Amino acid sequence: MIDASSVHLFNESSAWNIALGIGFAAAAVWPRLSSGMLPTSAVFVGVLVLVSVVDLLDGQVDLARIGSHTLVAVGMMLLLLVRKGYRSRPGPEQVGQFPRADRSSLRGCTPEQRRATRTGAGQTKPR
Repeated sequence: MIDASSVHLFNESSAWNIALGIGFAAAAVWPRLSSGMLPTSAVFVGVLVLVSVVDLLDGQVDLARIGSHTLVAVGMMLLLLVRKGYRSRPGPEQVGQFPRADRSSLRGCTPEQRRATRTGAGQTKPR
């Protein structure tokens, strides 16, 4: 018979895996999210590898069960590629647009000064 704590551990693990999968999918659709996912995902995969190797060496798990973690490792590698591709995209200042002004530098400015900052301080607006 399966005890309640084993069922809860299975449910908890399933919830984490589903959330991680949804996070990977979201980062694929919206690459800017990849930077937020990287730290937690990298630590999870690192700990998973360590625990899996220890369990394998102790005979607690077989290679088939270790192989089931392949999707998580592949997802992590794809997340790294998405992040690398997102970081290499040109920013606004590199494609002819003016960078946004830092709001703290606009404190105490008149509305005219703020508009001038947004439009490039007297330059014509990009079309």
